[in-house]
Amino acid sequence: HLQEAPLELREVIEAFVTMTEQIVHDEAVLENSIHEKDVLLREIHHRVKNNLQLIASITNMQIRKARNSETKFVLKRLQDRVLGLATIHRNLYQADVLSNVRADTLIFELTQHISKTSLPSDADVKFELDVAPVSLYPDQAVPLSLLVTEAATNAMKYLGRPKDGPPWISIVLKPQDEEGKVHLTVANSIGTPLGSAPVDEGPGLGSQLISAFVMQLGAVSTVTEDEGRYTIDVKFSPSDFGTEDAAA
Repeated sequence: HLQEAPLELREVIEAFVTMTEQIVHDEAVLENSIHEKDVLLREIHHRVKNNLQLIASITNMQIRKARNSETKFVLKRLQDRVLGLATIHRNLYQADVLSNVRADTLIFELTQHISKTSLPSDADVKFELDVAPVSLYPDQAVPLSLLVTEAATNAMKYLGRPKDGPPWISIVLKPQDEEGKVHLTVANSIGTPLGSAPVDEGPGLGSQLISAFVMQLGAVSTVTEDEGRYTIDVKFSPSDFGTEDAAA
């Protein structure tokens, strides 16, 4: 019946079909390009993770050879930081959507590792981990995770036994409040030291790193020390996800 239609109508229909075919082709090319970039980015994160784990293994060999306790401590802190970065990159390449990272999952894995390696096995420490589901872009999830790593390590380093109970550490991540802020709190008990005095890494290296990560987040932080409690509070505004990210 199309052959019997007026010439003008046939030309319009043919132009529409041609345009539709071109749009479908362009969409296929675009989807293929996005897929290739996604695969490439995942491969980059995977290789970075492998390289970081290799560095951590080499550092572990140096720890075993070191005879000085201070040297061992500093190398162990370095190894924890490298393994923390490796954990972050592993989560990035395993994420369903590369631009949408579950910060709570990262924090859970990092703190579990730190608690196992930094706390004595016989330590009677109450460890509270309360992290709500929070999704962030990688450029915020990474500094937040590194900040938690440093703050949690410092909490375990300076942990003390209070007068009214066992020593404790608390890490809480709350989703956006009425002001649109995500709230992170890392606190620990202070009091009678659990062991020997902590080794000094230098002029407040941990605090300097925490301040740097707070700045990267565009966050505001406060440090308070009350009777029996040391607390770091951090609040920041998460970047808004686009409609595609939100749908994903």
